[in-house]
Amino acid sequence: MSAEPAVTVVVVPRERFSAAARCLDALLERTPEPHRLVVVDGRSPPAVAAHLRARAAERGFTLVREERYLSPNEARNLGARGVRTEYIAFVDNDCLVQPGWLGPLLAAADASGASAAAPLILHGEPEHGIVHAAGGEVSAETVGDLGVDRTHHGFLQPVASVALPGEAFATECLEFHCMLVRTSALRAVGGLDEGLMSISEHIDLSLRLRARGGTLLVVPEARVAYLEPADLAGSDLGYFLLRWSDDWARRSVARFHATWGKGPDARTQLRWVRRQRMLVLRRFGDFLPHKLETRGMRWVERVWSRTEWPLNRAWVRLAGQHREARP
Repeated sequence: MSAEPAVTVVVVPRERFSAAARCLDALLERTPEPHRLVVVDGRSPPAVAAHLRARAAERGFTLVREERYLSPNEARNLGARGVRTEYIAFVDNDCLVQPGWLGPLLAAADASGASAAAPLILHGEPEHGIVHAAGGEVSAETVGDLGVDRTHHGFLQPVASVALPGEAFATECLEFHCMLVRTSALRAVGGLDEGLMSISEHIDLSLRLRARGGTLLVVPEARVAYLEPADLAGSDLGYFLLRWSDDWARRSVARFHATWGKGPDARTQLRWVRRQRMLVLRRFGDFLPHKLETRGMRWVERVWSRTEWPLNRAWVRLAGQHREARP
């Protein structure tokens, strides 16, 4: 009988579905290490759902589907339920793992006893060589005054310009695009907080692990690319608008403050999620004649700025997602 693999890879939806097939196929191709695989699917569109079912039947991994949209932490908890391996590697469904991504993470965690480890996260297509996150800074004293430059070291800088050690190094904060977590450490902190529905969930887990004496590592040898949503499909919009809704952001901020006594400023977070939702405007440009694209988009932006917030509230109610988070 073969030995139990050391890791279960759990793939979850982050903010859209249109990259899910490409990213899953890359993960299957580029992960030769012995592992178990769980893919969590929260109401993906029919074409994506069919692809996931076909791959699950072909490769024998576990597919967990819910007929509603899931917050990332809710999806992660679903995927981690019943896992018996020593580690869980959480991977978002819009992340393109690079060859050799998993082995160095496992080796670094084994050698150091770390509670969690993350690869170097790239921003956009991997060949662009742009950093999204290489660890970050966070503490219970500074959570009220954090910016992306502190929680995402090297953010949007070329890899060549970021001073990175050649080996794994300790950090205070890891990103959830891809994170290897020791299963016992995750269970010791009570799993992931589903009250954090859209923001600050990586900060919360980093603080919880470190509060119990855990260490966090960045492993530059391992690399994963976060594919930013520059090409939202029409079938992405429902989940995307809910994921970055004011409702989910407000409740996430309130939960973080209730847990830590302070946290990110609510107004700053709302401005951020509203800017994120502006990405859907790119869809309108596809329907405008080329000569009218610039002028037409300016008109669309003016209309959008006046109507988007109430429309977003209406969409949250229509999607049936206004629920109390499970403890």
